[in-house]
Amino acid sequence: MKTMKEYNGRITILENGDLADGTYFVEDWILRYKDGLLNNEQGENGEVLPAVEKNDGTHYEFFVNGKLHREDAPAIIDLLDDIEEWWLNGNQVRSPSGRN
Repeated sequence: MKTMKEYNGRITILENGDLADGTYFVEDWILRYKDGLLNNEQGENGEVLPAVEKNDGTHYEFFVNGKLHREDAPAIIDLLDDIEEWWLNGNQVRSPSGRN
């Protein structure tokens, strides 16, 4: 499973020196940034769009202000490898069910 965990808390600067800002399509990934940090986005219907997702809908990662974070569900979900990781404020935590 490929993840973007290494970007937890890191700023992304583009080749031209600007901070990454907006939605980027890189190979088969969708990456969402705000002020250089991976960040979820709010969709047109109010739904939360994950900061990182695969085009085929099999992998999602939720970041808030550059840190892996999701309070009510796993912050990393990989459907192909059946992996769920729970994170709060950039720190991995155990899931409510004890599964990690």
